[in-house]
Amino acid sequence: MQINRGTEYAIRAAIFLADEVARAPIVLVDIAEGIGAPPNYLSNILQSLTRFGIVQAHRGARRGYSLGRSPKQINLLEILEALEGPLAMNVCDTHVEGSCPISEGCAVTQVFVGLQDLIKSHLISATLDSLAHSSCHPDCSKGGP
Repeated sequence: MQINRGTEYAIRAAIFLADEVARAPIVLVDIAEGIGAPPNYLSNILQSLTRFGIVQAHRGARRGYSLGRSPKQINLLEILEALEGPLAMNVCDTHVEGSCPISEGCAVTQVFVGLQDLIKSHLISATLDSLAHSSCHPDCSKGGP
């Protein structure tokens, strides 16, 4: 399982905004530069985060982006699901009627449901506030601080 590049940029942008919350709003170019993302691609990602209330877009003289809520109230699961949809480890756990004819009592389904619950719990506990104040910043993958 691997998240896509867009979701990674969304997480990094949200952490960047949480880390820079005092100087918000921040223009797109500064966010893109801060996380190493192409500005045009990042613009679409920030629009998605805006639709879910994770990010707020500002127009006018103080244009740019800021977090839609406190960094303590935004977690990684929320960001991941905003970009990728509900987290489901396998098709049996999508809760779509008829998606798996043997899901009831299936041992494999129970393993994946348990794993999914652990992943969700871990992602929920990772708030932007805790990540923004960690020793690793959004540009860690590029060898930054």
